[in-house]
Amino acid sequence: MAVQDLSEQASTNLRLPPSPLRPVHLASAVLVLLYVWFWTVCAHRVHDAPFAGFANVFVTGSGDFEHFYRAAEALRQGTDLYASGANGYIYPPLVAFLFMPLTLLTVHDAAFAMLAVNLAMGLACAWFAAAEVLRRFRLAHAPADVIVVAAVATLLVATRLRSEFQMWQTDVAMMLLLVLALRWLDRRPQLAGLALGMAVCIKYMPILYLPYLLMRRRFVAASWMVAGMAAFAGLPALASGWATNLHYLRIAFSGLLRLLGFQAIGPRVAKVDAMTADYSISVTSGLARWLGPSAAPAEALAIALAIALIVVLVIAWIYRAAGVALLHWPGAAAQREQPWGGLVAIEWMALMVFALAFGPQTNPRHTSLLLMAATVLAVLLCRPKAGVSRRTAAAATAVLVFGLVFPPDLPGLGATLAWWRSVGGTGWYLAVMLPLLFRAGLERVVRRGPSLCSG
Repeated sequence: MAVQDLSEQASTNLRLPPSPLRPVHLASAVLVLLYVWFWTVCAHRVHDAPFAGFANVFVTGSGDFEHFYRAAEALRQGTDLYASGANGYIYPPLVAFLFMPLTLLTVHDAAFAMLAVNLAMGLACAWFAAAEVLRRFRLAHAPADVIVVAAVATLLVATRLRSEFQMWQTDVAMMLLLVLALRWLDRRPQLAGLALGMAVCIKYMPILYLPYLLMRRRFVAASWMVAGMAAFAGLPALASGWATNLHYLRIAFSGLLRLLGFQAIGPRVAKVDAMTADYSISVTSGLARWLGPSAAPAEALAIALAIALIVVLVIAWIYRAAGVALLHWPGAAAQREQPWGGLVAIEWMALMVFALAFGPQTNPRHTSLLLMAATVLAVLLCRPKAGVSRRTAAAATAVLVFGLVFPPDLPGLGATLAWWRSVGGTGWYLAVMLPLLFRAGLERVVRRGPSLCSG
C-alpha cells in the first residue's frame, strides 16, 4: 500500500511539479486581475446614488451595506433594531453587533473599509479551501499548488463572487467560517464547532452541519456547535441587554418560521421575503411559484424534499458502486485516513450545494458559496490521479458553470431569464451537478480493493 502511495505521488509530481513556475505565475495573475475587477465594479458604488426605494434613508449605492450599518447604529444607540434602515433589518442580531465598530466611521468610509474586509475574506476562503482539499486528498499543498487551485476555483464562480461583493453581503463571512471549521475539524473540533455556531448566527443555512456532524460521529464538534450557537446568539446582549436581545432573537426566528410556513412565535416578525420571491433560484421556490399563491409553503417544501431524497438515493448508489458505506463510518479519529478524509471534504462542500439547490430562498448572490464546491472540482481537474479520467469532473464543472451563466443577462433575453428564474433553473442544475461531483470525488479518493461497505 505504501509503495502504491509513493508511486501515485511520483506520477503526479511528474505530471505537475509541486512548485510549477509558469502555472503559478498565471494563476497569481488571474487572482490579481479578478480582485482588481471586483474592487473596480464595487468601489464606485459607494458614491453612487442609493436605490430609489431607499433614497429617503440611505446615502450610498453600497448594496445591503447600509442595512447592516443602520442596524449597528440602532444597536449602539439603543433604538429598535428591527425598525432600522429603510425596510427593517431581517438578520440575527449578531450581524449588527459585529458591524458596530464601523459606525465610528462615516457611512462612506465604513463602506470602503467593509469592501476591503470582504475582498480579503474572499481570498482567504479560496486559499484555505484549496489548501484543505489538497491536504485531505493527500496531495502536495505548497503555496504554488494552493494558488493554482484557488485561482481556478475563483474563476469558476467569479460572476457570483462579484454579485456578493457588490452587495456588501455576509455570505463570504459565513463561508470563511465554514472553511475554517473544516480545517479545524480533525485537530481542533472545539474550534470547528464554535465556528459553525457563529456561522449559524450570521445566516441560518449552516444549521445543516449539525445533523451532518452527528451522522458522521463528530460528537465533540457537534456539541461545541450547539454551545457556539448559544454563545454567539447571546453576544449582542452586551450591547442591548439580555431581555432585548431575546426579543430580537424571537423576531428574527419568527421571520424564518413564517418563510417555512409555520406560526410565528411573537407579534413581531422580521420582514423576510416569501418563498415565492421572484429573485429566488432554488428548486423549492420554483415549485412554490408553480403551485401558485393558494398553495401552502409546506407543499413546495414536501415536493422539494422528495426530489432531494431522489438525489440522495442516486448519491447512495454511487457510494455503493465505489464500495464505500454511506452511513456506517468509523469514529472521528479513523476518519483522518483515506478515503474518509477526502470524503469529508467532498461532503462538507456539497452540503452548501444542497442548501442552495433546495433551500426555501436562494438569491443569485448566495451562489458565491459555490466557491467551496468549485475548489473540489479545481483539485480534481488540476491534480488528476493516475488511471482516473477527468471526464466526470469536467462534466460536473460544465453543469455548474452553465447553470450559473445561462441565460446571460443581455438585451433581448429578459423573458428567457425571467422564465429560467421562475422555474428555479439554477437550482435544478445544482441538483444535477451533485451526483457528478460525488462520482468524480469518489473516483479520486477511493482505492480499488476490498469493499468498505461494512464500515
